[in-house]
Amino acid sequence: MITRPVVRTSSCGRLFDAVAAICGIGVESSYEGEPAMLLEAAAQEGKTGAPYPIHLDMEVLPWKVDTRAMLWKISNEIDSGTDPHNP
Repeated sequence: MITRPVVRTSSCGRLFDAVAAICGIGVESSYEGEPAMLLEAAAQEGKTGAPYPIHLDMEVLPWKVDTRAMLWKISNEIDSGTDPHNP
């Protein structure tokens, strides 16, 4: 298993910021939460699809959420030309 540095945070805000940046939706922001709101708006415009894979480890406290598979899938979709407004 490859280990990489992790970002510890108490919320998913940075995850939404990262996904918005990967999708090219919220690379820069003028106020806190702007990338997440732009991502939400894009998601509401798009088609409903299968959920992205995540792993939730509830055996430890605080719980750990492994989003690597989700970020990999999103990155590959964007690299292959998927429109983030219409996945």
